[in-house]
Amino acid sequence: MIGGATFLFGTSLPVFTDYDAARELYLNGCDAHAPVAGYYEQMDALRTWRHPLMQSGLSLVLAGLTLFGLYAVFGGTGEFGMRTPKGRPAYFALGLAALLLSWFAQAVSLSIDLDRMEFPMCADSIGIPLMGLFYAFTILIAASLVVGLLLSLGFRKLPVALFQWRKDQPVRSWLITIPFALIGLVIALLGILTAPSSAFLGTPASLLALYLVEATRSALLAPAPKASE
Repeated sequence: MIGGATFLFGTSLPVFTDYDAARELYLNGCDAHAPVAGYYEQMDALRTWRHPLMQSGLSLVLAGLTLFGLYAVFGGTGEFGMRTPKGRPAYFALGLAALLLSWFAQAVSLSIDLDRMEFPMCADSIGIPLMGLFYAFTILIAASLVVGLLLSLGFRKLPVALFQWRKDQPVRSWLITIPFALIGLVIALLGILTAPSSAFLGTPASLLALYLVEATRSALLAPAPKASE
């Protein structure tokens, strides 16, 4: 509801405080195939909160739907009512989905920014950054698969409840938790920073990644199966 209200409020605002000035700047924003000095600062000064508010609202809606979906699929018993995936293939599927959705969000973001005159006329092509995104995410996917495979070798019996903590092995619990907490913090910060931007479609990817980080940490800390199992 908050997300929807934020989106609707954003739609009530104009794109620019002075549309004619913004159009004039856009049409005359290049000098010798390069943006004139101060182009981006001047254009940003003319923009209102319309798009950031709309995108923040949509991000909240997408976040709510994603959390609902995660709970519907991975709901379980325990203090927090959530569990890890039941098998290793689900981990890889979630990771691949998060990366592909993040790539899609970044690619769509470039197209949105192009339509909104975010780029000056002398820099109105998104072909090069799109190719850069393709190569970057190809490398990232390959690296993630290798790292994921190595981590999965340490998984215990699945599924287990989220937010595992071994009171009988506090040192091991801290050694595993600290790096995963740092990774989760980076993902959360990136998700918060992109939520009000044109890459708002990546919000579900951020939440999937956060769930995957915690599910991996919990799987590594799960008790070893009994001999009879």
